[in-house]
Amino acid sequence: MHLCFKISTASFLIMLFALISCKEEEVVVRTYRMGFQNSAPRFDNPNLFFQSLNLWTQRADAAMITTEVPWEELLAGTSVNDYIIAHYKDLVNFYRGKNFKLW
Repeated sequence: MHLCFKISTASFLIMLFALISCKEEEVVVRTYRMGFQNSAPRFDNPNLFFQSLNLWTQRADAAMITTEVPWEELLAGTSVNDYIIAHYKDLVNFYRGKNFKLW
């Protein structure tokens, strides 16, 4: 009888462990965003730019667009809005199409 009790206890513990390990996973919500700025390892091949873009956009939820101040265009009278639309409109639309937050 003592052996049957040990087997039953062992079976109970195994079933209990199985039930506990099968519980649904909790969804963890990040309190931060993961974003990148696109750049290619080399600029002599435009395809590398798009390959890099496609790789990191699979893992990100934000994107950064950084650039130097376009002094030449601004001093020539181009407005900031016109410069941004002329140079970054397609990239912004691409990022927005992926529902990224933009910086």
